[in-house]
Amino acid sequence: SDLLEEGWFGLSLAGFAFGAALGLLRERDALVATLQKLVLVVFSVLAPVLAFALVGFLLSLPFTGLAPLWDSGLSTTAVLLAVAAGGVGLINAVIGDGKTDGSQNRVLRWSALLLSLCILPLAVIAAISMGARIGQYGLTPDRIWGLLAIIVASVYGVAYLAAAARSARVPLDWDDHVRPANIRIALGVCALALFLALPILDFGAVSAKDQLARLKAGITDAEKFDWKAMAFDFGPRGRGELQRLAKNGSANQRKAAKSALDSERRWDLNEIVTAEQSGRNFTFDPADRPLDEESRRTLVTDGQCRQLCRIIWVGENLIVVVGSGYADGPIDGTLYSRLTQAEVDALTAESQKNGGAYEVRKPMVWQRVNNYSRPGVPADPKKLTPQSKVEIRTVERQQVFVDGQATGQVFEK
Repeated sequence: SDLLEEGWFGLSLAGFAFGAALGLLRERDALVATLQKLVLVVFSVLAPVLAFALVGFLLSLPFTGLAPLWDSGLSTTAVLLAVAAGGVGLINAVIGDGKTDGSQNRVLRWSALLLSLCILPLAVIAAISMGARIGQYGLTPDRIWGLLAIIVASVYGVAYLAAAARSARVPLDWDDHVRPANIRIALGVCALALFLALPILDFGAVSAKDQLARLKAGITDAEKFDWKAMAFDFGPRGRGELQRLAKNGSANQRKAAKSALDSERRWDLNEIVTAEQSGRNFTFDPADRPLDEESRRTLVTDGQCRQLCRIIWVGENLIVVVGSGYADGPIDGTLYSRLTQAEVDALTAESQKNGGAYEVRKPMVWQRVNNYSRPGVPADPKKLTPQSKVEIRTVERQQVFVDGQATGQVFEK
């Protein structure tokens, strides 16, 4: 059990198991070849399904545009590249390594040909989507990798389109030109991978420079700037730029950069930045009893008050928090009790006893009072506004009402 907690042991064990598996397979070459052919046959049958779906999708674009795709909530670029990669795989499953290996079924071969014509349009749409994303939010290492994947997909698309054009007189013989193109592209991808493995290009440095330029140009303001990525995703260059901003930036930039540099983990910074961004969302009842920054941070990191939030004092150390944890989510009313230092110390000791599995956020000033008697009646998803009438009604037990409608849990002080 002690060895399994060591990283080197797990890697060594995995390497040994993989090597042993390869050794066994090498003694059963005929069986492996049979299994490979079986897998290719199964994959080739999927080619007509994907071809039909992609042709329908591409033909619908002139009428629907790309907006529905972007509004779907999916990662457009990733989905399109995955589909393009799947198409390349199915095409090669149909054509095989040669005439004798490839399928002779005309339906499958026509499907593979149609798929080969769809690869380039998918890559172009992915490029448009990625370009829009970069224009909005700038470069990141993940987006640079996405650009490289789009380039590879585009090369495949152009090569397959050229192969189809060269075989226009005998369309089903286009695979004679595809197989040599596959080899050349594979060699090019290997060369590109070798180049990227060299310490020449630093995607983190490129991204940090681009993001900083957007910040200085005012394209991205300090509140929406991705300080978390700059501190933890862009490598030494990102932290170096943060150090310069902490010294020479504006007041907001210096404060955010210092918080990023002081954070040991990315989720610590996420809590700090979220709390600072949400600080202006608080209103208080009575208005002359606001919460300090530490208290607001506790409520934000606990999943409350990410949107407009009403704080109602119902006791010396009791508050009811009325708000939603996310945009357009249901409004909830939750009772919180202020923790004493002894309670914080006790929770911290319990966390350490359990190996830190339930780490106590510092500072943890307020805690939910979990003495709910029965489920409340959730309100319809709506936004809390400064003009909303917020009240606590006593109907056997206490519950929050927003504009006269019951919401949240029923609780007792």
